[in-house]
Amino acid sequence: MPLPTLEICKFVANEAYRTDPTAISSALDVLLNAPGCLALYHGLDLEDPQYFHVVVVWEDIQFHRALEQDEVAYPTLLAGIKAIAVSREYLLHANFAIDVNKALNAPLTELAWWTIPPVADKAVVVNLVQTLMTTIHRECEGEILAGGMGQCVEENNKLCVCLGWHSLERFKASIQGSPEAVEIIDRIKGIAELELKFAKLTKCVKN
Repeated sequence: MPLPTLEICKFVANEAYRTDPTAISSALDVLLNAPGCLALYHGLDLEDPQYFHVVVVWEDIQFHRALEQDEVAYPTLLAGIKAIAVSREYLLHANFAIDVNKALNAPLTELAWWTIPPVADKAVVVNLVQTLMTTIHRECEGEILAGGMGQCVEENNKLCVCLGWHSLERFKASIQGSPEAVEIIDRIKGIAELELKFAKLTKCVKN
């Protein structure tokens, strides 16, 4: 059975969201109750709190496409977003070969995007990121709370990494404590561009 598709969004938070992040539940009530929406998570960016992240777990991306075509529900959703966000930085989907549910429910969630330039060999980067996932899970056992790599749906040159950790401090210590992981990360950075973000995600409950 295919794994769910993750919709991953980054927004500029407004004062309403920063003051009361729970306001998102009513603002995105239409999304929470949409057919095919299995779960919705959100949280301020840990290192740059002008932003917040939203992760929607869809049974299949076609359910999101159907919502976008709904002439009643979708405008209501957009109005809800305007109530909590100044603007949207991006909205992307990713398909993972591994269940990342534990990562989304971890004390800290890592959301990383690797963007591969056209001149680079994508297969090389994919292999390096897969090797990095194996290395981290082996050398950071007890610190990492599962997760893995996914392929971006909209942009074929983007890879997403979703991992769970205990805290940002323990993440940094774990990675720095693995020379092999650091070496692989440096090799990937020599080829692809990295956006690395962390958030303490909260799962929304339907009203």
